[in-house]
Amino acid sequence: MTFTTAPGGSVPAAATVAATSVTSSSATLNGTVNPHGLATTTYFQWGTTTSYGHNTASQSIGSGTSALSVSANLTGLTPSTIYHYRIVANNSAGRPMLGYDLYDGTRRQCARGRHSSGTSVTSSSATLNGTVNPMD
Repeated sequence: MTFTTAPGGSVPAAATVAATSVTSSSATLNGTVNPHGLATTTYFQWGTTTSYGHNTASQSIGSGTSALSVSANLTGLTPSTIYHYRIVANNSAGRPMLGYDLYDGTRRQCARGRHSSGTSVTSSSATLNGTVNPMD
């Protein structure tokens, strides 16, 4: 194994953060990027596999030295589908930095449960009660 140090400055630090505002057909992808003093651009890769297949529009985030929040809105998503995504950051110091892959399904993907108080509680047993909505 070998490595090469980055020329002047350093590569940006990128972190993928959980998606927000997830509905059956849209979501907001989130991440943070520290440009480490060099002009940096960033975008998200996303798709139904870890091959992604789609990119959001590139955003210029300047050349600061502290982490910045970055987001991109997706629309036209398919309900009950798992999507993978990660943030990508590029500057003149070298290779693009990739945030870790995250995935998020649309809201109707998972069954939802609700618990209620136990009944027939004794020192050695209890009856647990709850309901499940299969979300189909």
